[in-house]
Amino acid sequence: MALKDVKGQESALRILRGAMKRGRMATSYLFAGEEGIGKRFTAVNLAKALNCKSPVDGDACEECASCRKINAGTHIDVRVVEPDGEQIKVEQVREVEEALSLKPYEGGIKVVVVDDAEQMNTYAANAFLKTLEEPAPQSLIMLVSSNPDWLPMTIKSRCSRVNFTPLSPEACEEVIRETLGTKRSGKVDALVRLSMGR
Repeated sequence: MALKDVKGQESALRILRGAMKRGRMATSYLFAGEEGIGKRFTAVNLAKALNCKSPVDGDACEECASCRKINAGTHIDVRVVEPDGEQIKVEQVREVEEALSLKPYEGGIKVVVVDDAEQMNTYAANAFLKTLEEPAPQSLIMLVSSNPDWLPMTIKSRCSRVNFTPLSPEACEEVIRETLGTKRSGKVDALVRLSMGR
């Protein structure tokens, strides 16, 4: 999968592709929107596009060693942080800080995706603030949040916000059909209605 495979988020993709094309990526982004609409998927595929060895029209080729490693979760320069139990802990943030302090080893840029970023506990959020205030060179941080209002204002104010919206029924149908490998049917129509844009 690549950025071209992100469905129903044309506005967010336009912002990100425009920044990539101009070479003006922010050092940190906040991907905000409801759960299950493609925020993390977009973040990981943006990491691939930025580190791809053989990009195709500014997107990931899906075939080079870098793309394969990111897909497998083994790329040394791309890290995805998730809550450890109920929250993201300060130890996880310290690991991110340490990783970002080093130059990119394999890729062109070090990328950290913090999924469910609103789950950072107070200590983690305070520690992370320093990382956002003094970003490491050749690094990109993407916070992914379904509840951005839960994040401290000090963190939100240091990120470029990109809003994601629920998918249209057509985009939902496309995702469901691709996932199930099926054509349009009553079952697909029912799933589109039940998904409510997610």
